[in-house]
Amino acid sequence: MTRLLVVAAPTIDLPGGGGKPRPGGPTIYAGCAGALLGCEALASGPVGLEHAGPVVEAHRRLGVRLEPIYYPGPSFVFRLTYEERGRRAELAAAPRGGSIPLTLLASLLSRARPDVVVFSPVAFEVPPPAVPLALLSGARVVAVDPQGYSRVLGGAWPSALARGGYTFIHYSADDAQPAGSVPGLVYYTRGAEEGAVMLNGAKLGVIPRPRRVLSDPTGAGDAFTAAVACCLAGGGDVVECAREAVSIVPEALEEAHRAAEEASRALGLLPPPPVEPVGAAEGVKHLPGHEVY
Repeated sequence: MTRLLVVAAPTIDLPGGGGKPRPGGPTIYAGCAGALLGCEALASGPVGLEHAGPVVEAHRRLGVRLEPIYYPGPSFVFRLTYEERGRRAELAAAPRGGSIPLTLLASLLSRARPDVVVFSPVAFEVPPPAVPLALLSGARVVAVDPQGYSRVLGGAWPSALARGGYTFIHYSADDAQPAGSVPGLVYYTRGAEEGAVMLNGAKLGVIPRPRRVLSDPTGAGDAFTAAVACCLAGGGDVVECAREAVSIVPEALEEAHRAAEEASRALGLLPPPPVEPVGAAEGVKHLPGHEVY
């Protein structure tokens, strides 16, 4: 059985239009996609003690084994707004802690011995030097979704990954600012529109539009990343893996949203207290313990 490890922060999502708070983030959506594909799904990342119960319960309901790294205060909290051009996520709160220490990540990789690693920071929690450690630990496929690096660095986010050490990068029009030519294998998705598979800037193939578009697309990019990574680990073709990933995303999102909402109801998740929005790099770097890469 392929062992998938997702390294990212579980989040609390506040959907627009009156939606109720629920656990979310890459560990839930990527983990769920991996589990649906028959992988053993593991996850780890910072969890605020204020939201630990619903976060842990949602992962349990999905069969994703979460190893939380507890911090004081809230988890990462995002306000989600759905617009004609796609989804916008606004960071509203964060744990009182900085990046995950590299020594802790190295220990996690050594213990988990994953075949596939997905790094998908939502802000600043995964230090870029962690990426090459995954290949050194024996992982066959290492995927990076740079959404968090984009929130901190804007269009300069590729500089965070200059060390390489990844099999592919996936970034979407919703979550990462457009960048110039990104070296290596890149999957670029555009929500309900066609995307592209590129190698060193040259187009290899098309990522088809999803056949079924959900009203709530939260987590689609994370599910897609994990599905592509698991497919590649099984020896799949780089373009065909993108097509297979698109087909599984709706099922993964429906399952993950259901589990998150059930966990919230079961454990009585309440909205966090109102806080001032935290913007791009200028706002984020003032969070305690944060380092701008």
